[in-house]
Amino acid sequence: MFRGVEAHHKLLLCLGVGLLPVYVFPSGMIQPYHAVLALLAALVILAGHIRPTAWLALLVCMAGYMMVVEALYGMLTASLAGITAPIFLIYNAVVAAAVYSHVSRHGAGALALGIVAATAVTIGAVIIVGVDLTQLSSSGRATGTFN
Repeated sequence: MFRGVEAHHKLLLCLGVGLLPVYVFPSGMIQPYHAVLALLAALVILAGHIRPTAWLALLVCMAGYMMVVEALYGMLTASLAGITAPIFLIYNAVVAAAVYSHVSRHGAGALALGIVAATAVTIGAVIIVGVDLTQLSSSGRATGTFN
């Protein structure tokens, strides 16, 4: 299916995107696609393939600023709960940079296949389980097998 030196990157990108609609843990927790895309990002970084861009620099600066503000606030209140926001931003920036770099180097084939897989999973889940549009979950989100 995927050939070449970086076939594992393509497989991880396809699998990570394909798993986007799959929520096996409570909302707000790490989901399978988070772990797969984090592994992809780590491998792309270790391979030295991250392409520096202005938007990535801006996101890293914003995350750094948020980290400092939340750390200072955390020291004042003895609570570091706010530190998750900059960590989430860093995660998303790194994953976005890895996907961008991969697609720039190898094309969008694996990404497109992952989108098709995610769509199939979503449609299959709706067909099998269904969706109740009259009853919302306690968080006000749509129900079904995905958020």
